[in-house]
Amino acid sequence: MRLFLRSFENALRGIKISIITQRNVRFHFISLIIVVILAIFFEISTEKWLAIILSCGLVIGLEIINSSIEELVDYISQERNKQAGRIKDLAAGSVLIAAITAAIIGIVIFIPEFLKVL
Repeated sequence: MRLFLRSFENALRGIKISIITQRNVRFHFISLIIVVILAIFFEISTEKWLAIILSCGLVIGLEIINSSIEELVDYISQERNKQAGRIKDLAAGSVLIAAITAAIIGIVIFIPEFLKVL
């Protein structure tokens, strides 16, 4: 049990480090807060909540993985080189795909809700 709690502490420390040091992670967390407020305001269904939770979790998780990959590449190769840049670009591309998907999910969920209010 102690090892499990320690790994949980390490993971929480990683999230904290990413929030403190990574601008994009902060942006995604702020977006998450805004989306949650909107979801509460519009009283969305359980299915829509699940779509939001899944998409936001995926984006933030991939952003943290992307940051980890960038840190690792910078640690391994302090000088700029083409292969290091490609590795970083590939990781960033995965975040972009997830973020675009999450934005589309948000549009599909929230546009009809906004139209009901008008």
